[in-house]
Amino acid sequence: MSPWVLLTGTDGSMTSNDDNDVIGSKAFNTLGRKVLEGVSESQLPYLEPISAPESWFEAIDTVAERVLITAGTAECMWDATEKLAIKICNAHKGATFRIQENGVHNDPYFDFLTKEKKLGKLTPQILEWLAVGFKGV
Repeated sequence: MSPWVLLTGTDGSMTSNDDNDVIGSKAFNTLGRKVLEGVSESQLPYLEPISAPESWFEAIDTVAERVLITAGTAECMWDATEKLAIKICNAHKGATFRIQENGVHNDPYFDFLTKEKKLGKLTPQILEWLAVGFKGV
């Protein structure tokens, strides 16, 4: 849910959604720079999966039967999350990418934290995806 796929950045949705998201680009960049301190270029894809080559995802189906990626279009990391989701969905037939229009970072959490009566679009989809996974157990 709203994966942190880009630790620093100033382009695209990182700028255009800065005033929309609950966590702004300045916070993402500050935290991202702290996380990246001392990280070599070869280690970067382990922390920032958007920088990983597509070949990293070729055998993802041998690790996980199903993958769910969710994001909102008002997130600062929207562009990077969409790119990563496409990479993963192209590599794994069991991968699903769900989008909440105008959703902010981790939007479905707010449905639970505020005990919202009218759930956002993503929350029921996440719950259904989880329920399907538990049916096989």
